[in-house]
Amino acid sequence: METYIDASVGQNGVNRQVDVIVIQSRLTTLINDGLLPGLAPLTVDGQCGPKTKDAIGSFQRRFLGYQNPDKRVDKAGQTLAALFAAHLKPVPPKPPSGPSWTFSDAEKASLVRDFGHEAAAWVLKTPTAPAEAREFPATGSLAQHYTSILLWKSAQSNTQCVSDPNKRVQGILMLRNDEAYWRARARNNTEFHIRKTIATTALMDYRDYVVARKMCPGVARNRLLSIQKDLNYQMFLGFFQMMSPIGLGGAHAANSGAIAEGINKAMEWLTKQLK
Repeated sequence: METYIDASVGQNGVNRQVDVIVIQSRLTTLINDGLLPGLAPLTVDGQCGPKTKDAIGSFQRRFLGYQNPDKRVDKAGQTLAALFAAHLKPVPPKPPSGPSWTFSDAEKASLVRDFGHEAAAWVLKTPTAPAEAREFPATGSLAQHYTSILLWKSAQSNTQCVSDPNKRVQGILMLRNDEAYWRARARNNTEFHIRKTIATTALMDYRDYVVARKMCPGVARNRLLSIQKDLNYQMFLGFFQMMSPIGLGGAHAANSGAIAEGINKAMEWLTKQLK
């Protein structure tokens, strides 16, 4: 199909009425044929307004692959030739550009040594999303004190959380929250329950921030540190509410003297921890 316009149509174009009508008519045909999804048919009136210019830009983006379309059809230009081509085929979108995802042999060996083969294999795989995160069990010597590691990665330098372009992989180790671990480290039963509760709550919060929301560990840590003292006090109060006679049904009801003594000891310990 051949057609001609005598002057440019669109953004900063000459926009002669007869030329605008030619372009509007062709764009409306493509819209009605479903080739420019999301656009409503144009009013063919020879007036090159915002809708006509946006339609030209959408055509350039979809069928010419323009990242920044100029929204103009020039006489004998590429957009005009494509607009009236016999066969139109959308141009596949270009993948986002980013740095190469490569690691030195020493870095690869370090990943395997520190975090295990499964976690290392995940880190070495190029991210396909702006940010990815997963939880892996702690292995080797790390398992002595930690239950898991939360790993986060991004290949895009402008991704939120990447303030340092060299820190495209971040991780945070989560303390164990099992009974045996904290029993061995608590001076009494009250301290055991508080420490174990804090470790469990921290694990839940970091899982939410890092794994679910894809927030990098550095920012997640700063946010949680800002509420750490309040969080500790909330868990302290929640613990004793559950253990008190008016707590949950079926909870152990110690006598009031034992509760008061336990609260005093726990408050003394917490005060030292929160200074």
